Amino acid sequence: MVKDLIEKILLRLEQRRQSATTITIYDEAIYSEEILLNHEQICLAGLHYGHLQSLANNIRVPWVRFLDTAISYDCRITLKLSVLPSGLLSPSMIRCWPVVFRDKLNRRLYACTYHWIPAGFVRACESNSVLVLHCGQRLTQAAIDECSRLSISTVEGSD
Repeated sequence: MVKDLIEKILLRLEQRRQSATTITIYDEAIYSEEILLNHEQICLAGLHYGHLQSLANNIRVPWVRFLDTAISYDCRITLKLSVLPSGLLSPSMIRCWPVVFRDKLNRRLYACTYHWIPAGFVRACESNSVLVLHCGQRLTQAAIDECSRLSISTVEGSD
C-alpha cells in the first residue's frame, strides 16, 4: 500500500516535470495554484515594457504575484515579450531574475556582467538570440565573430 502510494506520487511528479503550458498575461482568471501543481514549465506570453516596469518595481499586480508563487513552486518560467528588444530592456533584470526572457520572435534574451564580453559567453548563448548590453559594455573581437557565426544580435539596454 505504501509502495503504491509512493509510485503514484513519483508518477505524478514526473508528469508535472514534463508538462508545459502557455498563458497570456491577460488571463488573470487562470492564475491558479492548479496550473502550478500540474505544470513545471510555464510561459507567460504577451508582456510589454509596462509589464516589465511592474516587475522591476515590484508592483504587486496579479501576474507578478503569480510569477512569485510559480518561482516558489520551483516552476521553470519563460516570460515572452510581445515586442522586439529595444533600449527599454534592463540587462540587470534579464541577468538577475530566475526566468528565461524571450522576445516576440521567440529569441532568447541574454545579459552579461563583464565590461568586455568574451567569446566564451557568446558561445554559451542559443543561436539566433539577443544579447542585451549595459551602457558602455563592449564585445571582444572574438565575441563579435561568435555573434556573427551564431546569428546573435545585440541591443543596448536601459542600464
